[in-house]
Amino acid sequence: MESYRTAEEMKSNYEDALIYNGEGKIEGDAVTETAFMTARQFAELTHGSFAQRFYQALLEKTNRVDNPPQLIDTPHFMELREQSSRVVLKDLVEKEGVTQIVELGAGFCSTSVDFLTSQDGLKVNKYIENDFEGKVLDVKQQIVNETLGGIPLSFIPGNVLDQSFWDKVEQNLSEGEHTAIFCQGLLQYLSKEQLGQLLGYAKTILASRGGVFFHEDILKYHPELREDPSFTFITQSLKRITDKKALDELMTQEEATQFYESEGFEVSRVPEQAKFSMDLYSENARKGAEELTKANLKMWLLRPKS
Repeated sequence: MESYRTAEEMKSNYEDALIYNGEGKIEGDAVTETAFMTARQFAELTHGSFAQRFYQALLEKTNRVDNPPQLIDTPHFMELREQSSRVVLKDLVEKEGVTQIVELGAGFCSTSVDFLTSQDGLKVNKYIENDFEGKVLDVKQQIVNETLGGIPLSFIPGNVLDQSFWDKVEQNLSEGEHTAIFCQGLLQYLSKEQLGQLLGYAKTILASRGGVFFHEDILKYHPELREDPSFTFITQSLKRITDKKALDELMTQEEATQFYESEGFEVSRVPEQAKFSMDLYSENARKGAEELTKANLKMWLLRPKS
C-alpha cells in the first residue's frame, strides 16, 4: 500500500465547500442544499416507509415548509444506487452474516432507517451513520431520535479521511462481528490519493472482523460515457457545487480494479438494479433512466485479502 499524506495535509473536497463565520466556526457549506434535494427525492420517489415522514419533519424543523428544495434532475441515478445498495446489504446480512453496518457520508438519505425497520434489518445489531460535523447530521439525529426508538442506529460525525473518526468507529463496533462499510455518492468527489487513504482505514476495521466495503459504480470509472450527452451534464452539475478536480481523475473499470487490488482488496461485482419510478420522472429523466440501464453499471464489493 502506498504512503499517503494525512487528512490535514490533503483536506477533503467536502472541507473545501465549508463556510466559516468570523469566529472560525462552521456556519454552512456549499453542499447542504443538495442534501435537502436528496431528502425530497427520497420522499417522492423511493419506496422506503420512513422517507416521507422524515422529509416532512425536516421541512418543519428547518422552517422550510414554504420554501422546499428543488427536485434533482438525476433521480434515476439516485434510485439506482440506493436500491442497489439495499440489495447488497440484504444479501450481506442474509448470506454472509453481517451484523454491523457503517454508512459514510449519509446526508439526509433514509437508507438506514428504511433498512433497519424492514424485515431485512432485524439481524443487524449496529448501524452507524456518518457525515461531516454540522447542520445535516445534527438535524437528522434530532428527527430520528424524536420520531423513532428501539433501532440500533447511532451517529458519528467526522471527516472520513481523519484517523480520529475511524478511532471512534473502532470503539463503537463489536469485535468478531462481520461488518459492512459503504457509501453512496461519495467516492466520486475523492481524489485517488484520498480514496486510498479511506480504503486503508476501512481495511483496518474489516481485517479484524471480516466483511466488505462496497459502493456504487461511478462515472469517473467509465471514461467511455463522459462524452455521452446522457451523462455529461451530471458531472457538470456536480462541479457547480464546489471545485471538484477529483471528478476528472478518470480510471477505466480495469484500472479501478487494479487500484483496489493494489490496496489489498479482493474485488467482486454485482449488477446494479432498481425499479425506477418512471411515472414520476420528467421526460428527460425517463430518457436518462433508459440510457442508464444500458450502461451496465455494477456495484463494487471489496474484501480485504487474507
